[in-house]
Amino acid sequence: MPTTNHQYTGAFAPGVYFPVFDATGTLVANKVTDELHTITAENGKDYHVVVPLYAPFFINNLVITFKQNGASVFIPLTEGVDYLLAYHFLGASRGCAKAVYGGISFINNQLAGIVKLQYQTIGGNWTLSQASLNSLLANQLQNPRTTSWEQIVQLPEVFPVIDHEWNLKDLIGASHIVEAIEQIGNNLSSTSTANADAALVIVQDHSNDKNNPHQTTKTQVGLGNVENYAVANTAQARDSTNTNTYMTPQKTHLVVSDHEAKTDPHPQYATDAEVQAIIASTGFKGSYVGTATLSANAYAVTMTGVTVTNGLFSIKFASENPASATLTINGVTKPLVNEEGNPIEAKEIVANQIRTLINNSTAYVVLGSMKYISLPFSSSTFTSINQNEAVRFSNGGLVKAIADNTSPNNNVVGFADKDSNRVVYSGILSGFTGLETDAIYYLSSTTAGAITKTKPPLDSIRVGIAKSPTELFVSIMAAASNDTVPTGGVNNGLVDKIFYLDSKIITANYLIPADKNAMSVGPLTVDTGVEVEIPSGSVWTIV
Repeated sequence: MPTTNHQYTGAFAPGVYFPVFDATGTLVANKVTDELHTITAENGKDYHVVVPLYAPFFINNLVITFKQNGASVFIPLTEGVDYLLAYHFLGASRGCAKAVYGGISFINNQLAGIVKLQYQTIGGNWTLSQASLNSLLANQLQNPRTTSWEQIVQLPEVFPVIDHEWNLKDLIGASHIVEAIEQIGNNLSSTSTANADAALVIVQDHSNDKNNPHQTTKTQVGLGNVENYAVANTAQARDSTNTNTYMTPQKTHLVVSDHEAKTDPHPQYATDAEVQAIIASTGFKGSYVGTATLSANAYAVTMTGVTVTNGLFSIKFASENPASATLTINGVTKPLVNEEGNPIEAKEIVANQIRTLINNSTAYVVLGSMKYISLPFSSSTFTSINQNEAVRFSNGGLVKAIADNTSPNNNVVGFADKDSNRVVYSGILSGFTGLETDAIYYLSSTTAGAITKTKPPLDSIRVGIAKSPTELFVSIMAAASNDTVPTGGVNNGLVDKIFYLDSKIITANYLIPADKNAMSVGPLTVDTGVEVEIPSGSVWTIV
């Protein structure tokens, strides 16, 4: 609840009941000024309420200003924009013929700062004690904007009716009512029985007149936007062109039941059987276009009634691609490219394979066709770097990496694909020469940017395995002592796992990953100055 810090000026002392009950809302002695309340944000609550210390109060001269935390000036708040009145004192409002409320509800429940109040209290026994005020603020379980003062406060008695003036001008627009009342009064005050009977007839005639004797319009009673339609009968409810009747819940249920009873309520859409037939013939459950056949490196497919717009779709390729290729769908030809935007390479598409593509403005992008994972850089970044050289980050740019046992020189991140302005850090990179197939390659300790299959003695950082004399499977990691490719090699998928070989001498530092255990075949020798670090929770077993 809001933290309240009260300060006052006026003809009374804080915390003392007003001795005077004022039903007019004008008594000078009952005017409260400069009452301050410090409020904080109400997290997790729906209501942000302040109850003045001398509530309830008249609203005709209520003034609320607010100073945010850290600010120096109070700004005025507006009802309906910044706050709403709360806890309507219904009895007092009727008795005094003036609106009386008990609280102020701020619309923004994150409001935090100092609120200054000026108001006219009703005073007397209707003012809360300090204990009652604290209890009210601590138990805001009901919506203060719709809860009356009588519902939350134990009143000393029923609020009396207070004599007050009523201006006949308030009845402007109801002159016929005024005339009828005056005539009734004149007739009733007459001693003539005939006049009294005539007055009774007038009252009875008016009471029995069901033809809108006051000429009230639907706009005057809040129904200006409601058409004067009848309730639909069954035939009208089922008529989809009917626009001049209203539907009842019973008729709505009838129409919905009719729709549900139809065998094919949506003939414009494929039935379950038709969808299953497509799935059975294609093996794909997405936006399927058809089967593309290949002729001279050009795939083509024609689908009646199908338009491939920008977005995802799937297609079945009848044969693999011997080289880069194009695709024509319903006469629209575009190149097939990978996610990097480069033409697909030979054999990236497998015969009878269903692939997902994206149709953009210039090409059909084959998803999942990238041979490697990379990061883009500007062309200026590669000014002093050659194609396929090992690189590291330096001041936001790239320089050649070298395994000289110092950081950051040996912090290799990948290889420069200078032709596409990218750094490849995983996958197959081509363009090398003289690689030994299936050999492990390391970052060179003598030539910056170069790689070698000879393991450096002090700083062995493995960068990949040769797939062919011109292709390197990039996989960068700190090398362990068991950098031996099992029989079968990279190209054969490492399927022969009868023999696992490791060295007898550990020549480089090695850190077992925190979420891994390690196993080696002993006996082993650890070179001088070399350490094997085993994190807490991991195990290194030597068998």
